[in-house]
Amino acid sequence: MVGAQSALGSAMTLAWLLVQFAVCALLIARSGYVLSRSADALADAHGWGRGWVGLALLATVTSLPELASGISAVTFVDAPNLAVGNALGACVVNLLFLVVVDALQRQQPMYREASSTHLLSAGFGVVMLGFITLSLLTGPKAPAVLHVGIYSPILLALYLLALKGVHAYERQASAPLAQLHTPAPAKATRSEWRRFGLGALMVLVAERLAA
Repeated sequence: MVGAQSALGSAMTLAWLLVQFAVCALLIARSGYVLSRSADALADAHGWGRGWVGLALLATVTSLPELASGISAVTFVDAPNLAVGNALGACVVNLLFLVVVDALQRQQPMYREASSTHLLSAGFGVVMLGFITLSLLTGPKAPAVLHVGIYSPILLALYLLALKGVHAYERQASAPLAQLHTPAPAKATRSEWRRFGLGALMVLVAERLAA
């Protein structure tokens, strides 16, 4: 009798976990669609480059779950290895996603249509990973200011420089077409910002449910 109840409890727990997984998957799929559509609309409304929007908006929002997990790892669990592994692992998995996206674009390899702007993003990414590698190699000897590693502010500066560099590059490349750009109505733009915010909220809710 006790064994049957234990088996029933395990089955119900598994079923509940599967329901949570399905709900999270649906939320993530829907939020990904909303974020992509809204980001594209905002880029068109403000005259921003798609590469910069992907770097500044989409990448930031979709990385919020990793940020929350990293903060939890170092503040509540006291496990910096989890935080570093989560961040670096997300980089590796995100690059793997390019394989899936490339396979879904049937006409031609997506790299033929991707803007050369991404060369800047990729270059900054390589440099930033290099600084992380140096910090990990030096280990306990890594220089620090108070309790913050000296490489952390350098990484922040490189990220801000990447945002500025990509934005300036795309703005210069699109200068001939800037005169032909017609700004979207303010009401429509505010509506897209609300959709984008809703998509970001859905990502956070899915992350909390998965936790």
